[in-house]
Amino acid sequence: MRPSLDRRDPAGKPATPVRSPTRPKRRPGWLVPALVAIIGMTAVLSVLTALRFLPSLSSLTRLAQSTPAQAPPRSENLSAEALTIRGLQRERNSDPQGALADYTAALQSDPNFAGAYFYRGDLRAQLGDEQGGQEDYQHAQQLDPDPAKAAYHWGRMRANRDPREALASYTKAIQLHPQFDQAYYARAVVRYTLGDRPGALDDYTRALQLNPDFAEAYHNRGNVRSILGDQQGAVEDYTAALRINPTDVQVHYSRGQARYALKMYEDALKDYNEALRLNSNYAPAYCGRAEIRIVQGAYQDAIADATHAMQLDPAWLCAYTVRGQAYEHAGEYQKAIQDDTIAIQGAPNEPAGYENRGRAYQQLGDTRAAINDYQRAAELYRQQGHEQEYQRLIDAIKRLQP
Repeated sequence: MRPSLDRRDPAGKPATPVRSPTRPKRRPGWLVPALVAIIGMTAVLSVLTALRFLPSLSSLTRLAQSTPAQAPPRSENLSAEALTIRGLQRERNSDPQGALADYTAALQSDPNFAGAYFYRGDLRAQLGDEQGGQEDYQHAQQLDPDPAKAAYHWGRMRANRDPREALASYTKAIQLHPQFDQAYYARAVVRYTLGDRPGALDDYTRALQLNPDFAEAYHNRGNVRSILGDQQGAVEDYTAALRINPTDVQVHYSRGQARYALKMYEDALKDYNEALRLNSNYAPAYCGRAEIRIVQGAYQDAIADATHAMQLDPAWLCAYTVRGQAYEHAGEYQKAIQDDTIAIQGAPNEPAGYENRGRAYQQLGDTRAAINDYQRAAELYRQQGHEQEYQRLIDAIKRLQP
C-alpha cells in the first residue's frame, strides 16, 4: 500500500553555524522611520513569495532532496511517488515546467498512480490549461474516488482564478475529512489572499495541530504573524520550521527579516549568511545582508551586496531601495536618487521610496524636489492608515517651507 502524498515526516540536514557580525554602529535618529519603511517593504515581498499554496510532502521527501553539490536523481531511478514529490518541490521552487515533467514521468512509471494525475491536473489548471487539468482531475477521481481529496484538488485548480470557489472547496474537504491538514493549510492561503488574516492564522494553527511536522505551515504562519507585527511569534514559527527542515533557504531569509525588525542584527546576519551558504544565488538574502551592513556602517559592503542582488534578480526592488540608502549614507546623493527613482517606478504606491528620495534631494539642497517627494510619501502613508508617519512628514515639510 502506497504512503499518502498528503502527509509528511520530518526530514532535513543540520545547518552550519556562521560567524557573528561586528557590533552595529549607532544610527542617526532621522534614519529610523526610513528603515522601518524598508522593513515593511521587504517583509511584504517575502510574504508574497512564500504565501502561496505549497503542498506538504510525504515521508519520501528524502528521496527527492539533493544537496546543492549533487545532481538530482535520474528520473528512471525514481518511483512514481518520488517523482511526484520531486514535482511538488519543483512547484515550490517556481519551476512549473520541471514539475510537469516529473508528474508525467511518474505516470509513465505507474499509469495508475492517482496522486500524479491530481497534482498534474492542479498545475495544468493553474497554468491556464483548463482542459488538460480537467482531464487529469477526472482520471484521478476514477483511480481514487475519495470525495475529500476531490474537493481539495478542485480547490487547488481554482485557487488562482476564483479564490472564493477554492475556499468553498477546501471547506468541503474539511467537512468530509476533519483531519485533513493540507486542506486547512490551503484554506489558510486563500483566506489570507481574501484579506482574512485571523482566519488564516486559525487554519495554519489547526493544520499544525493535526501535523506538527508541517514545516510549510510554520513558515506561512510566521509570515502572517510578521505582517501583523508579531515579529517574536514569527521568529518562533520560522525556528520551528527550520527544526524540521534546516536547509530551507526561504525560511532562513524570513527569520532574518523578523530578527532585523527586532533589532537582533547579529542573529539576522547569521540567517542571511546561512541562506547564502545554502544558495549563493538567492538575491533576497544579499539584499537583507545589505541592510545589516548599513546598520554596521559598512556602506561599501552594503552597496556591493545590493548590487549583487540586482545582478541576480533585476526585478528585486528591495535591492534598489537598500542600495539607495547605502549611497545616501556614503554621501553619494545623486546615485541614491537614481536608485530611489527606480524603486519608485517599480512600486509607485510604496511611500518609503519617495521619502528616501526626498531626503537625498534635501541633502543636495533641492528643497522644492524634497518637499514634493515628502508630500507624496505623506499622502501615501495617510491613505494606508499610517497616521504617525503621515504627521511626521507633514512636520518635516513645514520645517522646510519658508
